[in-house]
Amino acid sequence: MIEVALTALGLSTTPMKDGGKNIGISIEHNDDQLKYDDGEDVPIDEQNYEVDGKTYPNTGAWFRFTLNPEQGVIFGQDFLGPKAAAKENLDWDVKKEELPKLSIASDILAAYWLRSPTPKNLKYWFGQDVTNEDTVPIIIKILLNHGYTEGVPTWPGLQLDMPSEEALVLLGSPIGSTVAFFLIQHKEEFGLKHVSSITIFRDLKTEPDHNAEVQLLFRIDDIPQDDILPEDTEMLDEGTKGKHTRRGIRRKDSMVDLDLGRNISRAHEMSLGERGETVLYSHEFKWEL
Repeated sequence: MIEVALTALGLSTTPMKDGGKNIGISIEHNDDQLKYDDGEDVPIDEQNYEVDGKTYPNTGAWFRFTLNPEQGVIFGQDFLGPKAAAKENLDWDVKKEELPKLSIASDILAAYWLRSPTPKNLKYWFGQDVTNEDTVPIIIKILLNHGYTEGVPTWPGLQLDMPSEEALVLLGSPIGSTVAFFLIQHKEEFGLKHVSSITIFRDLKTEPDHNAEVQLLFRIDDIPQDDILPEDTEMLDEGTKGKHTRRGIRRKDSMVDLDLGRNISRAHEMSLGERGETVLYSHEFKWEL
């Protein structure tokens, strides 16, 4: 439960069906109602479906999330993409062309978020119950750096402001990069936004045997108008590609590749250049894990 955090932020804590504002969504890439003639369930590795006359395998993938469009909140809860699900559930190598064309979490979330009449209203993105094996070590290291030796703090937790090194690394984790891609790839629909801070906290134990889970909160803000030029969405022309040009504080979105063996982090950071165009540049920094 993250009711303490939601209440502190003035956000709904209940589903829409119970009078709240939260809409739970579960997308499953299989047919759990499919049965043999004898009534037995058809296993995933024997399920197929047809699109435009071509047969594709069900993979057993799922995307589970909750949306609160009215208050501008996305709750990312549990994702298993088709590629990973196929490796887990199917006993043959599935080719890329056999997978669904819409298969990335950021794109699926965007497709549902765009059903809202106010898609530019996005303010908060919660990564709930974090167990991702590439993200948890980063969180542990950050908490230890800040003196949290007894576990994850309860709300208000530890807030990391952009563009600190730790915030950039966490934004580049599998969970953080989903948020970054969501914002970068849909600028036209959502407006020019950036992650302004990331908060690490844990939920409250509601029962004695309940293990409190790690939570992440990505705060999302509009880029200040003073930092945006009319040409901010133009593609780079040949004369400016590859140049490291910045004008003050710009877009903070980044994707970070972690090499845990070399302890080197490479940050691929999106910025608005001096003409307002979107610039991609990279840098490396030492990150002990």
